[in-house]
Amino acid sequence: MLNSALWADRVTPKRLVGNSPYKLVYGKEARMPILVELPALDLLHQMELLENEPLA
Repeated sequence: MLNSALWADRVTPKRLVGNSPYKLVYGKEARMPILVELPALDLLHQMELLENEPLA
């Protein structure tokens, strides 16, 4: 639970600097875990659809 709290603090933009600590260190926005997982599931779904298509 502490890891989740620390992650939330690190990716939350701070008013004083206008960016999150993560962005200041790495120079880009953090990718949220759910955003990382969903595209992978979408890709698997697309691959499954391609496998089921008949060859023309």
